[in-house]
Amino acid sequence: MEIPGSLCKKVKLSKNMQRTQRATDVTYQAHHISRNKNGQVVGTRGGFRGCMVWLTGLSGAGKTTISFEEYLVCHGIAGYTLDGTDIRQVFVDVPLHVCEQRDVKGLYKKAQAGEIKGFTGIDSEYEKPEAPELVLKTDSCDDCVINLSVPIVLTSAATHEVKERLDSWTAFTLMYEDHHVAILHNLEFYEHRKEEHCARRWGTTCTNHPHIRMVMGQGDWLIGGDLQFLDRVYCNDGLDQYRLTPTELKQIFKDTNADAVFAFQLRNPVHHRHALLMQDTHK
Repeated sequence: MEIPGSLCKKVKLSKNMQRTQRATDVTYQAHHISRNKNGQVVGTRGGFRGCMVWLTGLSGAGKTTISFEEYLVCHGIAGYTLDGTDIRQVFVDVPLHVCEQRDVKGLYKKAQAGEIKGFTGIDSEYEKPEAPELVLKTDSCDDCVINLSVPIVLTSAATHEVKERLDSWTAFTLMYEDHHVAILHNLEFYEHRKEEHCARRWGTTCTNHPHIRMVMGQGDWLIGGDLQFLDRVYCNDGLDQYRLTPTELKQIFKDTNADAVFAFQLRNPVHHRHALLMQDTHK
């Protein structure tokens, strides 16, 4: 959805909606290979399934200085260095008895029966982090409402000029045919890695491809955020009755006493294999 300047309007927000303060102790580590160069080699070397190399050592040993990126890219393998200076540890703090009650995969039951040896939390101690950057307690979220919204990205008008204009805003409205559709809160900006996007999706970056040409012509920034719809969106294509909200779906699952839910994402018109799959799942 395009957001030309004439359609963007500032929104006054309460104090609890202001932008969250960002950490100031995160050090940016420059990479030897640009993201665009890395994206150009994605998918060009068949048969390579990927791997991870973990460098460990004392502070100052040279872990950050050592990099495989340039070597890998020269051999047609996309590589990325994830430096420990750039990441934060998040501790999901849940009591053991709650995890045992959930036991979604049945692993705790097997560990208690001795079928799994060295299982963390049962016969292998779990060492809690001493000073995590963030602690999440999920043992009290079984009956609470959790925001499962996915931040959207807007690319068509996300030029450098638009980014600079929106950088100081906390929110703006999205409009369609002179109607206010939604409000985008807590704005975040990401570099639009066009070459990587195209290479991963279509296996090439050739601009003769119509979709690749469209992507390459978009802005250089992706704008993300929390989307608040002002009203229900209707497409008027005969399928609006099937576009249910999470709350409506949850109520249907409760009314039908469903113990399992299977979801299908069909990108093409439904054909015979899709029909058989859904029929067998229903059985």
